[in-house]
Amino acid sequence: DACSDTHSPDAVAIEERRVSPAAANSRIVQWTDDHIVWVQVPVRATQIMLLLPGTYGRPDNGRSISQIAAEQGYRAIGLMYADDVAVVTACASDASPFCMERVRAEIIGGSNESPHVTVDLDNSIDGRLAGLLRYLHQRFPGEGWDQFLDAGGAARWERIAVAGLSQGGGHAAFIGKLRQVPRV
Repeated sequence: DACSDTHSPDAVAIEERRVSPAAANSRIVQWTDDHIVWVQVPVRATQIMLLLPGTYGRPDNGRSISQIAAEQGYRAIGLMYADDVAVVTACASDASPFCMERVRAEIIGGSNESPHVTVDLDNSIDGRLAGLLRYLHQRFPGEGWDQFLDAGGAARWERIAVAGLSQGGGHAAFIGKLRQVPRV
């Protein structure tokens, strides 16, 4: 699907692309709402704005924010991820002062950190973003999506601004704590 923004005389054409998480990685079988990518046409942006929805959210929830980011020159990505457990609820009765950190670390990185969630690398934010970037590079080879991947195929966070809605904002802040990103 493509859409164009025409609300100002200097409006740029914004294209919306929907990508099934399973198309980007065949091992994904849950949390399957489409990732959504918004880009200016022609695609030239050298930074990504990654937007993470909140608990039980979908990338569609950030459509307005992401379109504005694309108008401002970002490649905007609304990423579907394991968002069916609210961190604050999962940790409400857990006495560990590190409970929220461990839940977020597992959702972001896919390592076995917390008994409250079960997220492997393929389904983690890291895994899903890298899979999507590889897919976009294969599908649109002339657009330079590979500039956002390191030699090992992982996301180059120094080129990815992170944002989120509700719980996604908490994940974005935690990513900013773990990784060097241009902005949160």
